Amino acid sequence: MNMKRLLAILAACAALAACAAPPARAPVVDGTVRLLERNLLSTPDGLTSATEWRIDRPLGAAALALVDLEGAVAVRADAPAGTLMGRRLATTIGATPYLRWSWYLEPSAFGGGSGDGIERGLRLRVHFRNAARPALERYRSLVGMQPPEWDRYIEIGFAGYGAARAEEARQVKWAVDDKGRKLELREPRAGQAGAWHVEGIDLAEVHKHFWPGEDAATAQVTLVSLGGLPGRLPDGVPPTIGYLAEIVLSR
Repeated sequence: MNMKRLLAILAACAALAACAAPPARAPVVDGTVRLLERNLLSTPDGLTSATEWRIDRPLGAAALALVDLEGAVAVRADAPAGTLMGRRLATTIGATPYLRWSWYLEPSAFGGGSGDGIERGLRLRVHFRNAARPALERYRSLVGMQPPEWDRYIEIGFAGYGAARAEEARQVKWAVDDKGRKLELREPRAGQAGAWHVEGIDLAEVHKHFWPGEDAATAQVTLVSLGGLPGRLPDGVPPTIGYLAEIVLSR
């Protein structure tokens, strides 16, 4: 391929890429990013921007519902779960290293024995991009093509298995990366369902656990998603698994 033809191809790629505007991203305001805002409840589809939010809904999974809980915006996850609602961000771990959120698990979701062997509960998924991008990604940026949104993620879960009696079921807080490596953040405890919990983690410490050879501070946080885990609920109970609210990244 001669140089003129190569340049023509690169120019065509850049022109095509320019037609697709990059997705909007929630900015850091006063050192804080709030994922759930009041205006979500006043828009027809619950989303402030079609490109700022990403919805991943597997076949057969219930949609996530936005609800008002005493003035706070919350996301309700129903069974069959699996849907993730994510907000695109423009920050790094160094700029906003602390992730805080509140969640509530419905006690009725934890009766009925072991079910299908999949944990029942809620999850947050934090997606990262390495600041030291490989040569192929730098080349894509050079010709105007959008790079991948992330190259890794961790998922934080607050979940457990069913028991003969719901109050005997134990829930655990954990983090797992996209390779399936798991880090227990709290030992299993009974009696966690049926009450609101305020949780928090240091993203830098969790990132360091899974990728110890990298500078966590420069890792880009590109998307935070939330939803329910796909464990089957007992027959005859209401479909609601729980609620997530007050999700904040801060320094």
